Amino acid sequence: MGQTLQYKNTYMILLVHSCHGREAFVDVWFKCFERSGWDVDRVIVIGGEDDFSDQLIRTLVKIRHCEYVWHILDDYFITKPVGFRPINFDRYWRLAHDLKVDALRIQPNVSYNSLPYRFRWEFGLLRQTNESEYQISMQCSIWRREFLLQCLTPGLDPWQQENSKKINKWPHEIYFVPELPFWHINGTIKGVLTKEGAKMK
Repeated sequence: MGQTLQYKNTYMILLVHSCHGREAFVDVWFKCFERSGWDVDRVIVIGGEDDFSDQLIRTLVKIRHCEYVWHILDDYFITKPVGFRPINFDRYWRLAHDLKVDALRIQPNVSYNSLPYRFRWEFGLLRQTNESEYQISMQCSIWRREFLLQCLTPGLDPWQQENSKKINKWPHEIYFVPELPFWHINGTIKGVLTKEGAKMK
């Protein structure tokens, strides 16, 4: 991979997060990633024995020059959606920057009445309101780096982090892209390759 992707003087890096003991899945993830044709200049793989949130905090502190990061877990194996064109990921890089979002969620099949989320329409996107049950999501998202750092609490695993009420009353600009096709499969469940994931090797 080459130099860091730059868009309008804003640096953005893809962070692939792997929990301790699952590092072997990163190779499978990269095979799927390369087959997808998604062109990203810089990818950082996060891992280690520390708690999930500590790993992410450490990485975010080190990349202070980066305004936006795309954070994705290693069990989201990228695959071409059946019957759809491949997702234009660059479009979402630019969308996050131009709208100056705190977070842009790239989660398939989220609709207006999705539970436990609550939304209002803005800019053709679903803006998450403070009435939503979950304000923090570790699913595939583009984050403003400083905002993600503020959301994180040391010593938590990804599920504890998502259940945190830390930002529930904060003013924020968190958006979801509505009705995306399924562009990924669950490659692992509880640290074990799924049948679909094994086929991607």
